[in-house]
Amino acid sequence: MTSSDQTERVASSTADSPADSDRAVAPPRGPVPSQASDSAKKHRAQQTLRNLILAIIACAGVLVLMLIVVPRDNSPMHDAVDFQGTAQGIQPTIDWQLAVPEPGQGWQANRADIDQEPTNQLQVWTIGFLTPRHQYIRFEQVRGANPTWVSQDLDGRRPTGQIELSGHAFTVYDQRDSPDFQKGQNDYALTTEVAGTTLIFNGTADDDEFAQLVDATLTSLNS
Repeated sequence: MTSSDQTERVASSTADSPADSDRAVAPPRGPVPSQASDSAKKHRAQQTLRNLILAIIACAGVLVLMLIVVPRDNSPMHDAVDFQGTAQGIQPTIDWQLAVPEPGQGWQANRADIDQEPTNQLQVWTIGFLTPRHQYIRFEQVRGANPTWVSQDLDGRRPTGQIELSGHAFTVYDQRDSPDFQKGQNDYALTTEVAGTTLIFNGTADDDEFAQLVDATLTSLNS
């Protein structure tokens, strides 16, 4: 065998070695992205977004349904005051009868106290009532009040008429149609004398709610 034949055989053996063959056909590392894979990812992302939007719409629908169906309490947000218990505690300390009206269901007191009026030394029994129609009437009872005191208590308002309620004559102070008065600030007031005391009803309620409280007040005084 010649030297040239040996050289050719070595070269051929080297070219056909398994290592060289493996290197030549080894696949590339990692997955090869394809258009189908990208399309699937986009589809999943769009589906997720649609699901999120549908979930938000469903939650909003449930919320709206709850607002429509669930009953809401529109009553004024004030703490109720036990005016009957307050009156029972005060009555033994004074020598005239306190009016303790019971106007009925839907009425609530947010104030009940007796104040010592400093100028004339008058004791003023006061109950603040919230009416079933969400209006306000302040009831006051005082013994020994004169017309000047009553006028000051009503901020200088002048009488506008007379009315009879539950067999008693009342002086009316009606500012509902007055162009100089802002509605919603003690629009209407009634005063009368019962059992040696002055009764004052002052607030924003309608006539029938005033009449209801007046009747309950007079009943409590047996008048």
